Formats: sequence, C-alpha cells, structure tokens
Amino acid sequence: MSSALLTAMRNPVIRASMLAIFLFGFAGAATSPYQSVVGIIELGLSDAFYSALIFAAAFLNVVVSITVGILADRVGNYRTLMLAVILFGIVGYGMVYAWPAKASFMLARLLLLPIYGALNSLLFPLHAPNP
Repeated sequence: MSSALLTAMRNPVIRASMLAIFLFGFAGAATSPYQSVVGIIELGLSDAFYSALIFAAAFLNVVVSITVGILADRVGNYRTLMLAVILFGIVGYGMVYAWPAKASFMLARLLLLPIYGALNSLLFPLHAPNP
C-alpha cells in the first residue's frame, strides 16, 4: 500500500469517511439502474412522466445539497445533518419496499431520496478539522 493510503487507514475519522463514501456510492450504484424499471414497468408510469419526475428530483437534489451544505457550515455540526439525511434515505427506500405503489414511489423519488442525495456533499468535509 502507498504511504498516503496507510496514513489514511491509521486515522479512524478518515477511515470512517472512506467507508461512508464507499457505502453511499455502492447504495446508489445498486439501486439507480433499477429505479426506472420499478417506476415504468412495475408501477406503470409513462416514460415522459418518469423523465419529468427524475428531472424534478435532480433539481431538488441540487437545491437541497446546497442548502444542507450552507446549514452545516453555519451550524458547524456535520454529523447531525448526516444522520438526518440518512434517515430520509432509509425511509424513502423502505417505503417503496413496504408499499410498492405509485404514490409511495413518487413521494420517495421526488422528495425523500433527493434529500438523501445531499449526503454526498456532507461526506467529504467529515474529516476536516473544526476551526
């Protein structure tokens, strides 16, 4: 292993951040390709409606990510906000699993999962020291 990787593995905060980034990416890679299958084929959404839904969700994700980032900088506590957005992901994915219907899918995909997507912007400053 390179010396930079060894140094990172020795630091528990950086090690936890690396694991969180990996797991967040893994969750997205494991579910993203199948969301259109569930929405269009299983639940019967039209292609155009699903496209509009995903566009609105992407827009909301950008807005929420910026807002959560600004809020985290002002509050100075990234971990509490990280837990909050993680709960949105758990509820969003869990809701679609527990109640596979158009309404639960649309609510999860349009509101809950874009908020969970804000986790990406909170993971990277996790190892930064507090001023």
